[in-house]
Amino acid sequence: MKRTTKVSLGIVALLLIAAGVAGGIRYNRRGIVTVQTGTVVRQDLTSVVTSSGEVKPRNYINIGAEFAGQLTEILVKEGDHVAKGQLLARIDETQSAADVQMQTAALRSAEADAAASEAGYTAGNDNINALQSTLDRTKADLERYEEDFKRAQQLFQQGLIARQDFEQRKAAYQGQQAAVAEANSRLVQSARNWLN
Repeated sequence: MKRTTKVSLGIVALLLIAAGVAGGIRYNRRGIVTVQTGTVVRQDLTSVVTSSGEVKPRNYINIGAEFAGQLTEILVKEGDHVAKGQLLARIDETQSAADVQMQTAALRSAEADAAASEAGYTAGNDNINALQSTLDRTKADLERYEEDFKRAQQLFQQGLIARQDFEQRKAAYQGQQAAVAEANSRLVQSARNWLN
């Protein structure tokens, strides 16, 4: 073998050995972390954190009014702490006061109508009671006139009274029948009017 070939083979062998050693070292160091070191110094630590987001309160309270109208005064500012029942704003009372007066007037009118209806009911009831009393009295009188007429009829048939007396009692009986019919008619008409 020639000398140059031997040298070339020696160099190649040396290179392969060097590459194997370098690969072995790298393989052994694969889990090692490089660390920086420094001297300990006393100082304040500051850290700045920036973020974006929304600030939300613990409790959300919806505020509303029982009446609509124009605000005349706002008694709190945005962000103020308020307590339950605290007055927050004032609303113009003009329309509300007018509505109250209108409702009060309507109530008084309805009360007056009710009183008038009650008075009408009472008057109608009293009128019907009076007409019923008149009818009862005329019926009682009719019974008396009927008995008188029947007695006169028997006496006239027996020839014990004059025709004129008999005719008078008959006319009184028939007149009383007409009076009962008229009283009954008035009572019925008044009851119909009262119910309508």
